[in-house]
Amino acid sequence: MTHKFHVSVSQFEFDPRTGKTTMVIRVFADDLENAITRHAGRPFPLLGRDGGEIGKDQALHGAIYRYLQGRVELRSRQGRPVPLRWGGLEARSDLVWLYLETRLPGGIRGAQLRHRLFCEIFEDQVNIVNAIESEGTSGLLFDVDDDFKVFQRPRAGS
Repeated sequence: MTHKFHVSVSQFEFDPRTGKTTMVIRVFADDLENAITRHAGRPFPLLGRDGGEIGKDQALHGAIYRYLQGRVELRSRQGRPVPLRWGGLEARSDLVWLYLETRLPGGIRGAQLRHRLFCEIFEDQVNIVNAIESEGTSGLLFDVDDDFKVFQRPRAGS
């Protein structure tokens, strides 16, 4: 499938009871296939495979996680790198949901994120991140020229 826009949409959710943060990134399957094939230097077909088959392919999971490690980076409020662990994926039709997890004591506010997914491929790539905390939501928008951005105070009641 070819599409006219290049965008990923992410949800970054913090659980204050556990300190656990989950990031879910929704991408087009063809963009992900293109990116991991380029990054790994060998084909990793996604299209035409069902979600169950993809879910069991550990080589594919490893290739995606290695690609993400250089493209989605998180830092604490103090500027220290926070490792994002692979949480798996779901695939349906032409969309893929990628799951990353970490612990972020103190919450999302003040943390720094760099989201460069697919920016090396598409000059018009846009990555949208919605952060959800108990106090509300906040958002970040990344294009190919952006570096780290800081999560600001959430909008109350949103």
